[in-house]
Amino acid sequence: MGIERRLRGTGKFILTSGSRLPIGDVRIEQNSSGRTFLYCERTIAVVMIAGLGDLVNANFQGQTTTGQHIQTQGGLDEYIDTGKELCFILRNVEVGQGAPEGHMHKLCLTNIRFPTDNPGAIAFTVSWGATMILVRLCPLRNYQERIRELMKSRGIIPTTVLQFHAADLAGNALSQFIMDLCHGLSLVQGRKINWIHHATYGPRRAFQRAVFGETITKASPAQPLCFIPTAPAAVTLSLTAAKDAISAIKQFRETFDPHNRLINAWLDARTQTDYLEGRTLKYVVVIEALIALTTRADKNMATTVRDPKAWAQLYEKNIIPALPAGAANWLTLGNWQRLNVRSFRNVLEASCKVHRITVPPEDVTCFSRIRNAIVHRFDYDYNNRLPREWKMPNHPEAAQHYFAAGFVDRIILQLFGLGTQLQSSVK
Repeated sequence: MGIERRLRGTGKFILTSGSRLPIGDVRIEQNSSGRTFLYCERTIAVVMIAGLGDLVNANFQGQTTTGQHIQTQGGLDEYIDTGKELCFILRNVEVGQGAPEGHMHKLCLTNIRFPTDNPGAIAFTVSWGATMILVRLCPLRNYQERIRELMKSRGIIPTTVLQFHAADLAGNALSQFIMDLCHGLSLVQGRKINWIHHATYGPRRAFQRAVFGETITKASPAQPLCFIPTAPAAVTLSLTAAKDAISAIKQFRETFDPHNRLINAWLDARTQTDYLEGRTLKYVVVIEALIALTTRADKNMATTVRDPKAWAQLYEKNIIPALPAGAANWLTLGNWQRLNVRSFRNVLEASCKVHRITVPPEDVTCFSRIRNAIVHRFDYDYNNRLPREWKMPNHPEAAQHYFAAGFVDRIILQLFGLGTQLQSSVK
């Protein structure tokens, strides 16, 4: 992977004991995936300290050749000995010093594709709570070359600069806005979009602080949104549609999913780095997660056929006395309660109703059969009747996988405020 940025400077390791170990000249490099490395001279002192494990909770402090402060967080326990120098894998790097007047933000984003080969900047306004923020997306230099590499490798390639001015956001609120914005862009692109470098500027665009090396990136998937391989057809959403998703993402995070596990599970399912059954199972996990998050937050949503207390009383008063000797050991109260659980199909329909998601009943039935087969037998239901456009007589497993993937895509897009765009974007 190519080197995206390189810093040179000098500094020292700060050990857990508080001791300082000067290491002289250093080089910090970040590659296109966002991984960041610190290189220093291979001295006997550094080799001994690293070998003894004293860098597990240590950090680096120093300054660049231009005098900017550098510090790392997260320990220095992972390293590679190249013979001439040591290469430490960094989890977080901060350069410069933040200041209250630092309101201009510039982030380098991975894997974004613009709608044309020679794109210009795209700008749109995002409503986030009570704040309105103008966002600008600009292609990086050598954009076409980067896209060719992305298509060839299906890996992680920085392609875009995100810029915005936010005087009203700082600290945790700023981090959450950036996270929601990246998730909104991920939704419309159908792939994980994240930043690998975040720089902050003050008045007159004076550099203040940069952070890199701390985010999670994922390889770019090949499959379009809501893909129907027999047509072929798919959903294409504009980058500006992200503004319609961000409010829904924020609301869902605050109400149901504070750690964004659902949208990240969906993005993970779309990476296509596993065998077919494993990929189908990942899509099933997305829906299972949606149901779990919904039933946990909405206490009024029924997950049983009968009232659980009445069902338990029935067991105690009528079932236990009628059981033959020894049968109570296998028909326990726990097993009895499981007979009262609503079917996956019914709970899925109820979850969709809570979130105002529209899906045809026959599609819910097809997906439920795929789910039951892949969960309980790790196989497909070969008697499952898919809609006509999904049928692939010579590839029944692939047909069911693509149906499941498209079904989950449609639910996720509706859940996060893109239902209108979904209806008008099939082509």
